[in-house]
Amino acid sequence: MFPYDLPIWRVSHRAASPDGNQWAEVVDTMEVSMGNPRLGVLRASIGLHLQKCNPAFIWSDDSRYIAIPQFRFFCGLQLKQRLLVIDTVDRKVFASRGIASYIQPESFVSGRLVVSANPHHKKRTIKYTVPDVLSSFRLLPATWL
Repeated sequence: MFPYDLPIWRVSHRAASPDGNQWAEVVDTMEVSMGNPRLGVLRASIGLHLQKCNPAFIWSDDSRYIAIPQFRFFCGLQLKQRLLVIDTVDRKVFASRGIASYIQPESFVSGRLVVSANPHHKKRTIKYTVPDVLSSFRLLPATWL
């Protein structure tokens, strides 16, 4: 039942890369607040763990990138989500500025990443060209195990 059937409301999610050589999952999720989308830990086969991620992630069709929403909190208050783009080849994590209360990656084909901002209410579509857009994203420190 809409909107609870949208990927941002998943309890968990695990997906193999299109080439089948890697996997990623978001587990140990909890609701941001009652009745709202979830956040949890992204774990990837390449040894990356990231906190406060939403299970609505997708792989790029070339299996190089993962696009995933991450929640931002300040003084206990939820700020806008940002989009993380994880480069599994160069082992880098790039973060957009806050985009919307909730974002949902929709497709990631031939370097064209399409996300929906607030897919449950007044949906807005945002398109990125990867890797070009990554120069405007912030490089995040990340620990790769």
